[in-house]
Amino acid sequence: MQAECFPGLECVASFDAPQLRRSAAIDALIDDGRRRAADFASAAGRIPSLVATDPALAHAALANVVERWPPAGRRFCEWGSGFGVVTCIAQALGLRACGIEQAAALVAISRRLAADHGLDVAFHEGSYLPPGSHERRVLAARLDSELGFSPLDFDLVYIYPWPAERPVVAYLFREFARAGTLLLAYHGGARFELLRTP
Repeated sequence: MQAECFPGLECVASFDAPQLRRSAAIDALIDDGRRRAADFASAAGRIPSLVATDPALAHAALANVVERWPPAGRRFCEWGSGFGVVTCIAQALGLRACGIEQAAALVAISRRLAADHGLDVAFHEGSYLPPGSHERRVLAARLDSELGFSPLDFDLVYIYPWPAERPVVAYLFREFARAGTLLLAYHGGARFELLRTP
């Protein structure tokens, strides 16, 4: 089935995050991430472009995908990783996880969160959108120009995109992701969509 919000990608499933029991370690990670986000907001104020996923919902959605539609490999990347909680959850679920985030302060918080919970997660400062993305004029040779690696060289990518960003993300996946690459998109509320490159 064709995905309406992400033209050219296959919609594998559209679902509400299921109710799942969480381990004590995941609960501690979620609680700690929420506390650090609240501390940052009270000290530094709000980052205008930051809209965070509810980490409990993200855990349920990721666990659902790992169980029902396991990625061909275990490489996971969160595009716009914010405070790092979702990326850390992915690592705790057995994926080899990394996050990409533009805000240096959030990258620092994410790295401390992962270290404090004993998780070997890499967080990279920069944009997950290669130069030319919005104009649909990305050169394959420049995919890794900002980060030192391609943001599309993963088996499962997680994103909470702005609505206007969805066609750009679809373009990048259609043009540069390997066949079978999974994209887990959060749409707000408890709604998630799992997509795949054909």
